Amino acid sequence: MLRPSAVTIAVFCEHHDDILTKNQSGKYHAIQVKTKQPGSELLKSSQTEIRDSLVKFMEHERQYGELFDRYTIATNHQFFRDSDNKSSLFFLKEQARAFDGSSNQIHAKLEAFIKTIAKRFVAKHDEVDEKAAQALAMTVLQKLHLDDGLPKFGDEQRLLREVIAEVRPTFDRVDELANAARSLSTMTYEASSLAEPDALALFLLLTEDPQEEEEIRVIDAKRISSEDVESALSSQKIAEATLAAADPVCPTDLPSDLSTAELKLAAGGLSRTTLESAKDWHASAEHLQRVWASKYGEERALERYNHVATIVQSACSEAHEASQQPDAAFGAQMLDKLREVIRNRMTTGDELFGSMEEHLLGHAVIRTDQCKVWWSEQFDLEGTRLDGSS
Repeated sequence: MLRPSAVTIAVFCEHHDDILTKNQSGKYHAIQVKTKQPGSELLKSSQTEIRDSLVKFMEHERQYGELFDRYTIATNHQFFRDSDNKSSLFFLKEQARAFDGSSNQIHAKLEAFIKTIAKRFVAKHDEVDEKAAQALAMTVLQKLHLDDGLPKFGDEQRLLREVIAEVRPTFDRVDELANAARSLSTMTYEASSLAEPDALALFLLLTEDPQEEEEIRVIDAKRISSEDVESALSSQKIAEATLAAADPVCPTDLPSDLSTAELKLAAGGLSRTTLESAKDWHASAEHLQRVWASKYGEERALERYNHVATIVQSACSEAHEASQQPDAAFGAQMLDKLREVIRNRMTTGDELFGSMEEHLLGHAVIRTDQCKVWWSEQFDLEGTRLDGSS
């Protein structure tokens, strides 16, 4: 799903098959995976695990044949390959594709194999006669693909990193690629193991058909969509790119009255109108953080919050150094300089996650209330009134 040329739009892990994929046409592709250690016997049509996979595909074909456009047996090992040999799946599937059911004669070795698989199917589904089972076996072999190009043990992460680097040039560091690859692997492990994010959902199914609701829940948990993949990579990139504050802030721990900020802004000579605007800026910054929390979760929202706060702290430092005057109130000059610095940061590609100028000024107010930003020479806040007198 990472590559632009990919036709797959969803992957289902350990649901009906080891892997089930859905493509843009709405058709499905069932994949049975056979992992082997180096030195193991080559995969042959006579092996029980191969025949069981074919029977599984026949069950799909019987119930949903029009929805499946291919069946694949994939391995990190090798298939036995030989021409005119009944143990070779390559030989059998090619003979099946060459047979059109009318003008040409079925190969004797293919016919014998189909009868063997059909009997195996009928033993599990005695309501199906052997002739119908043989037809299913023939169709499955005609749709069968064999893939012995899976990564060897230990190569999976390397190949994932290579694909991510190929299609996402912004992941240009080794640690970024490694973290992104691990995030995709974790996603598949969770889908395969059917990890339940909300255990209450198992017990509180408020529906007229609990069985159907449970089936829907299982399918949703097993599914990985292309949007899920994009979201995982985007989240990883943001996690790598965000700045870290030396003293991280949790918005819920901040005071709401802004009394300290008001005192300091007033001491800097800023007008009552600006003080009232500061309250709105503060509220806007806090509102944006709650929007992020709703969309992305508390942890990711907090990363964004502290990232933006760190950028604003840096901007405040630059504005303060450019404006401070001994024994004078310089709040107005500092605010003008801060606006200038912020606007430059907004137009030079810095990642501010869609923050407007007012949101960023709100962060400046928050840092002021925390005594991390001053708009005048520092002074003792104890016992000081809003007008600056003792």
